[in-house]
Amino acid sequence: MAASAAVRRMQAAYDFAAEEEGEITVRKGDVVFFTDDPSTMRDGWTFVESQDGRTGFVPTDYLVDAPAASALATPGPASGTSAAPSLPSASTSGAAAAAASYATTATAAAATPS
Repeated sequence: MAASAAVRRMQAAYDFAAEEEGEITVRKGDVVFFTDDPSTMRDGWTFVESQDGRTGFVPTDYLVDAPAASALATPGPASGTSAAPSLPSASTSGAAAAAASYATTATAAAATPS
């Protein structure tokens, strides 16, 4: 049985404004998640999921390791306890399918004469 890919937590090092279908806009400091699976990475792009559930590609060079969850925690409303964000459920097959679909679309677009 193959081991499932690990979900990695990354942070945007720079602002990125989506320009093409399949990309998502991220702001410097945004935390995103991706599966540590080669099918989610294509030619300098990584397929990610934002904390609010948006998915798409961002430039791999724009991502850095996120600080530990406790460093991102904020005080809870009444108790003063920390509430660390939870990892979204990652569907490796969904991320892989979206990555493959985007790669196919990008390849077809690049092959179409202007």
